[in-house]
Amino acid sequence: SCFAKIKNLSRRIRELSAEEYEATDVFVTFETEAGQRKALSSLSTGKLAIAMQKGGGITDDLKFRGEILLDVAESAEPSAVRWNDIATHWQTRLRGLFISTVLTLLFLALAAYVVLWRNEDGDPNVALYIAGMNVIFPLLTRAIVDYEVHADEGGRALSLYFKITLFRWVNTAIIIMASTPFSSTISDKNEDLIPRVYTIFFAELISAPSIALLDIVG
Repeated sequence: SCFAKIKNLSRRIRELSAEEYEATDVFVTFETEAGQRKALSSLSTGKLAIAMQKGGGITDDLKFRGEILLDVAESAEPSAVRWNDIATHWQTRLRGLFISTVLTLLFLALAAYVVLWRNEDGDPNVALYIAGMNVIFPLLTRAIVDYEVHADEGGRALSLYFKITLFRWVNTAIIIMASTPFSSTISDKNEDLIPRVYTIFFAELISAPSIALLDIVG
């Protein structure tokens, strides 16, 4: 019955409240924006001072228990905080970041191999391969970033943006530039750099909107 569920939950709450927990983050709410800004300004100090627990220009009355420098920062919105990941150990965070970085580099190496291979064979569709991979990789990146642990959605979005930007930058510009002889950088033959860049840009203009309109992923 509903009463039995409430009784069991109340008992469970009392059991959990009796346990001791190590605080990892403390969220403070303010009545006014001015109060928040004043607190952030008064308690702001450098990361080195926090790590060394000395200096920083913070008086003792503003330190925790009169001696501990706190790392005070403006929090993300409550809806953006990843509550289950806040207390994750730094080793777990580092492991997830390592796995996602390795996977990103592997996909990047595979893309470079395909582009160089088809480019050396004189394949006229290299630009389509590049444009296609630039569309597919962001979809894969969302799964790759799931290996990472972030305290808020902003950190996850930043990691996603960095990986996508790196892939598209290298895949679109660096690989073609590196595979083109210096003597072919300013001429206008089909196999030279400028016509290739034009073809890649044109393929990007066509492929990305087309795939978006088809809504393959949903």
